[in-house]
Amino acid sequence: MSRFTLLIVAILAATVAAQTVAICNPLNTTAPCPDDAALGTTFAATFNASQTQLDPYLFNVTAGEQNIKFGDNGAELTISQSGQSVTAQTSFYIMWGTVEIIMQAAAGTGIISTFDLLSDDLDEIDLEIMGGNSTTVESNWYGWGNTSQHNALYHPCSGPQQSMHNYTINWTQQQLEWIIDGTSARTVPYDSPGQYPQTPSFLKFGIWAGGDATQPEGTRTWAGGATDWSKGWVKLFSVHHRQHSVH
Repeated sequence: MSRFTLLIVAILAATVAAQTVAICNPLNTTAPCPDDAALGTTFAATFNASQTQLDPYLFNVTAGEQNIKFGDNGAELTISQSGQSVTAQTSFYIMWGTVEIIMQAAAGTGIISTFDLLSDDLDEIDLEIMGGNSTTVESNWYGWGNTSQHNALYHPCSGPQQSMHNYTINWTQQQLEWIIDGTSARTVPYDSPGQYPQTPSFLKFGIWAGGDATQPEGTRTWAGGATDWSKGWVKLFSVHHRQHSVH
């Protein structure tokens, strides 16, 4: 059984306005896309045993809603068999800011614990933890969904599956930075569109089986091998977002 426990204490704000119910990639259409939804204010929320679901006003659960449970240590996301995954994303977008997540990753080989920022035109900022890798975590990013870019790097982290760690993404107009337990692990300078994430993005987090037999061979290899379903639980203690001023 693979579990991901999540306690979110979040303060989020956004500067993009209006609402939309579907992602529209402006790079792939000549028609104007709807405006992205924005929080328009700030909020603080803590996941605990008194809850029965993620707040549907703030989060869309796009996979595995029935596999999310709540306890005193947060929200627990669980997968236990082939084909399962759990994914939740904010119903609103943010533009620049600091996103901080404190979590204990899944320990099962082939299980991926992840949180990302993703935009409509597929600017993407990732942090991913392989369940079978107890010494490093991976940062990655793409501009406009261009996966031919090879931007993944691995950073030292002692036992991400054994204890809570603080993972922070600091995203500004000047640079993109990943911080692990208060220490800067990686910095990417601003670049042109398509070469640097710079469009409004929603926050996404979850757990999935990169080592599932249904995945391509390259994905299974990247994930560390065949999925060990007995050890894939993740505890996500908190998430914070601090909005940066736009100049």
